[in-house]
Amino acid sequence: MPSLRADAVRRRARRTVVIGITAAASAQRGEGPVGRGDGT
Repeated sequence: MPSLRADAVRRRARRTVVIGITAAASAQRGEGPVGRGDGT
């Protein structure tokens, strides 16, 4: 079903954006590129 694939792509894109925002916030706080709670 195309809607399932679109939903998966949207979810992955949103997770990438969240990780990017978390990494940027961590860099601003001086914690390094890996933020807390992003699974890595």
